[in-house]
Amino acid sequence: MRRRHSVLGFVVVGLLMISMGATAQEKILIGTAPSGGTYYAIGAGVAQILNKWAGLNATAQATGGGTQNCRLIEAGEINAATVAAQQLTLASKGDKPFGGKIDLRIGFYMYEDPFEVVVLDESPIRSIYDLKGKKVGVGAMGSGVEGKTKAIFASYGLSYEDFTPRFVGMAQAIEALKDGMVDAAVVMGALPTAAIVEISLLKKVRILPIEDEMRKKILKDLPFLVPFVIPANTYKNQPGELNILAENSFIVFSPKMTDDVAYKFVKAVFEHLDYLKTVHKSAERYSLQKACAFDMGVPYHPGAIKYFKETGVWKR
Repeated sequence: MRRRHSVLGFVVVGLLMISMGATAQEKILIGTAPSGGTYYAIGAGVAQILNKWAGLNATAQATGGGTQNCRLIEAGEINAATVAAQQLTLASKGDKPFGGKIDLRIGFYMYEDPFEVVVLDESPIRSIYDLKGKKVGVGAMGSGVEGKTKAIFASYGLSYEDFTPRFVGMAQAIEALKDGMVDAAVVMGALPTAAIVEISLLKKVRILPIEDEMRKKILKDLPFLVPFVIPANTYKNQPGELNILAENSFIVFSPKMTDDVAYKFVKAVFEHLDYLKTVHKSAERYSLQKACAFDMGVPYHPGAIKYFKETGVWKR
């Protein structure tokens, strides 16, 4: 009887250890942006990949965007996030709106996010200059979209005192534009941006170009931005190319994420890009060759570097 109890004890302990190992599996919480945008869709697709092919336990979370994501990583509430170059740079330096430096690690570069200012075709607004005195959907407060809007408009000499900002997400801004509640809506997302495609089915709209001289000035003022061209016929009522600006976007990790998990994360995403492309069109712009090509002054995660070295794309 004593031997039987001893054997049962070993079995119970063994089962408990297995159970503890399963529950101790590192949970991946991916901060994205408001639901309905590119970041949220991509985050959800990445979570599905990690759950299905990497043996990880991942969930995408809708958030206020890049600024909040950096703070959530610092607070330990999430351990991965979509973050645009501006927020990544500001957080790593501790510049406003951050109260101090935030320790982050880059997982990989995703794609360029074009900055699109949308107006109704019938509107007299032809330039960002013309938005003075108007109502503009500038993005959710503290989001990457709102940060870019404020910075780019400042290069035009426009502050929030010069027009009426509406702090709403992109989907809500486009809805407000359709209903005549705002005069313009700022949108950032992979081409063709879903919100613009949807409104163009109901209303004739235009995207404001960024003039050549202003592009040069803004790129000097805001080096985290890059030139971008919207190809002709990307949207209805857009017969020619449009010169605007864009911003590089990244997947960022907590420095506390283990090397093994970061390695599995990056490896799974790039080995299953075909699946991610079915989730969102922006994944067509992912490239392993560009995944670690940008030096943002923020270290890449050692687990990500391990994968990049294995695939021969790490050149530093």
